[in-house]
Amino acid sequence: LNGFFHCCGFNSMGMMLGGGVGREVANWVVDGSPSVDMFSMDIARFHPDTPRDNRWVEDRTHESYAKTYSIVFPHDEPLSGRGARKSSLHDLLLEQGCVHQTRHGFERPGWFVPGADTRIKEYDFFGAYEGTISGLDREVIPKHEEHQYNDLLEGELTFGWGKNVDLVRKEV
Repeated sequence: LNGFFHCCGFNSMGMMLGGGVGREVANWVVDGSPSVDMFSMDIARFHPDTPRDNRWVEDRTHESYAKTYSIVFPHDEPLSGRGARKSSLHDLLLEQGCVHQTRHGFERPGWFVPGADTRIKEYDFFGAYEGTISGLDREVIPKHEEHQYNDLLEGELTFGWGKNVDLVRKEV
């Protein structure tokens, strides 16, 4: 619908983001575009299948909320809502030590760590709950004692080059 601006669904983030988002929506209405990139606020940043999956929404919402005050590193990858869309080569690449990244709900190859277990384990809510999780009435997954994929991501939490750069150089 042309000329219709919809700005809701912020949950508690609305109090924190409301002023800036309001300013940008006003710019959009008056000037035809916001003055900053608003893609991170656009529901279209998700593949249409992902918001229709209640488990994906619950897991990703929790992780997003849990990371609210975390430093946002450019190469961070979510642990929740993974595996929704895979290529036919996904499992073969995984056997070769592929560290997958998710984009638009699709698991894509990032880099390889030969011999590593790079499987992404089921989202464990960072071990924050006991019993059942509300919403979907599913059993809580205990916090993973080991999660090599997550450990590999820790090396990417930097504003410079991540630890995988040397591995990629060797591949070339």
